[in-house]
Amino acid sequence: MSAIDSHTAGEPTRVITGGLPPLTGVTLAEKQASLYASWPDLIGMVVGEPRGHAPSHATVVLPPTRPDADLSLLILSALGPLEMCGHALIGTVTTLLETGLYQSPTLRIETLAGLITAHATVHDGEVTHVRFQGAPSYVEHDNLPVDVPGFGVVPVSLVYGGLWYAVVDVAAIGMTIHLDHVNALVTAGSRIRAALPRRVPQTLFVADGLVNMATSDELGFDRSPCGTGTCARLALMHARGELAPGESREFTSITGTRFTGRIASATDDRVHPEISGSAWLTARTTLLFSPTDPLRAGFFVPAVDRASVPGTGRLSGPGPGMRLA
Repeated sequence: MSAIDSHTAGEPTRVITGGLPPLTGVTLAEKQASLYASWPDLIGMVVGEPRGHAPSHATVVLPPTRPDADLSLLILSALGPLEMCGHALIGTVTTLLETGLYQSPTLRIETLAGLITAHATVHDGEVTHVRFQGAPSYVEHDNLPVDVPGFGVVPVSLVYGGLWYAVVDVAAIGMTIHLDHVNALVTAGSRIRAALPRRVPQTLFVADGLVNMATSDELGFDRSPCGTGTCARLALMHARGELAPGESREFTSITGTRFTGRIASATDDRVHPEISGSAWLTARTTLLFSPTDPLRAGFFVPAVDRASVPGTGRLSGPGPGMRLA
């Protein structure tokens, strides 16, 4: 299987360019179902160990299934199939343009979250920035009091930015966003999600200075400011009267990389966010899968010991904390 790797503000993306079977179906959702029916272990094979690692994402570029799109995109991650991922979209657009697979700097991309329009800035064949309109984003609950074991009552906001996030001011749990605190923050994020009344896949810790850090049991932590997480934060800032349509802010990741977020427009309960960031190609890869390899299907090691988090339990698998894809 052939692929081209990149990173977007530190977060890896692998664009699969060859080796997949023809897909059946009319809609994008049907094509995704066809893909996993043919390759049920595909996610572990291309983003799991030993060929990848938990933070990796992969994308499959397909012809569009709707007339207003230039292409459609399926996104694979340790969380499972994703409706949308900002860093993966930026990495994919950069890869498609810099390798000549597409020429237009404006691409209308069909995702399972809806139609996303991406605009690339290109100089001498190099993509310097990609700006995209994210999924309409909104706040379901702001400052919902949640009793979290070990932290007491924590204000948690449930926000949709293309994915669902439990947004928490890191100061509310007495911590700061810093690389030295990664393991503690990932565990804290897991405890917060376990205490919520419904499942939310990721916690977005935020801090003064517009710092973002998305965490999950499966992915660990986001090395970028997180594209869909930034969309969620824009929606929350707008709901709190901190950011008006037309205004933009620069958001920083735990690694010091940056995305620019802007509210393009807003209604009473939705904002239409724009995210801008940069990606860099890192490798051309041929993935090999031997039928005798006992780890051919790949595996993921959870970023947190779920046995230590009330209500989550330990993942099962062939070794301590190991999960086959």
